[in-house]
Amino acid sequence: MKKILVPTDFSDCADNAANIAMELAEKMGAEIHFLHFTSIPVDWLNLSDQEKIYPDVTERINECQKLLKEKVNSCKKTGIDASFYIGYNEGYQNIIEHIEANDIDIIVMGTHGTSGMKGVLLGSNAQKVVRLSTVPLLVVKPDTAHLTPESLTIVSDFPWEDYEPGHMHAFHKLIELAEELGFPVHLLFINTPGTFTTSKELNYRIIPYLEATTLEEGPVTINAVNLEEGISVYLEEHPNTIIGMITHGETGINRVIRGSQVEAVVNHLKPPILTVKMV
Repeated sequence: MKKILVPTDFSDCADNAANIAMELAEKMGAEIHFLHFTSIPVDWLNLSDQEKIYPDVTERINECQKLLKEKVNSCKKTGIDASFYIGYNEGYQNIIEHIEANDIDIIVMGTHGTSGMKGVLLGSNAQKVVRLSTVPLLVVKPDTAHLTPESLTIVSDFPWEDYEPGHMHAFHKLIELAEELGFPVHLLFINTPGTFTTSKELNYRIIPYLEATTLEEGPVTINAVNLEEGISVYLEEHPNTIIGMITHGETGINRVIRGSQVEAVVNHLKPPILTVKMV
């Protein structure tokens, strides 16, 4: 893990995510890229007299640069390499393009819980980052002041590789991240009415996952109406954990985690959530 991307709208929650990114950077010897994006008039970038024609836009951009420089300076005071970038088309495209252009290894992003992603990260933009990010994404909540979990809990339906090509590779990536960060790994299977699986079938499906890792225990199984409810039950006994999930591009998180369940898990649950996309 060498490069960490932190999208920011300068909210308290985004600042919290920046602090956690700094903790990771110190631990892993990584550098941080701060990214802010904002809307501008179509012709603003091509004008030679921007301040005269659009003084309000110029003032806003100058203020953004000032705030971003403060974040970079805070990093450098602790020995962390950092830089900042401003994007001028609002939306998730800024984040995806920055990942590809700068070899980003992980994104750390803040959310405001039940209200979803605030400001520029609101609604469909946030969901598209979760679904389309080609690198791991760590989503943190306002009450996660420091990243001090006791474990990483991977939530999955542990499908056969023939059924979900790429799932095992993403599973290994979560394991690798946990090892890098020094977190023990636990496995969790949520058995819902729509995807009911017998214990016998699950025991067969989990074998390749255990054989390919140093894990010795299979998943904890919780019967629940939906994914969010099942994870909530698990968190009652294991509150200090990161929830790990495997995303499936446009269709959301693997075949169990569909549609609105993605938004419910990201927005409503308190612990940090780490996602890795299948490739």
